[in-house]
Amino acid sequence: ANWIGRFRLGSSNFVSLRVEYFDDPDGVVVRNITKETAFQAGSIGLGYTRSVSRNGLFRVEYRHFYSPNSTFINRNGDKNQSIGLTANMSVWF
Repeated sequence: ANWIGRFRLGSSNFVSLRVEYFDDPDGVVVRNITKETAFQAGSIGLGYTRSVSRNGLFRVEYRHFYSPNSTFINRNGDKNQSIGLTANMSVWF
């Protein structure tokens, strides 16, 4: 399941909220990197998009992943949560 809401802040700025849930009990679509067979996880993300030109966007998004199983491998040893920060520049012709 996936839900994304995007809110306009002026003519070239946007804020987005993303909520996702993944459930693959047999590990058919998503193979888990830990010893767990099933993959079950959710995430919530907050993003910012700025239109830098008519044909270009800059995006940054913070995402927090969580799972009831030992799904993730982190430096701090926490296997039920993970965070990510991504940024990109999109240009089209």
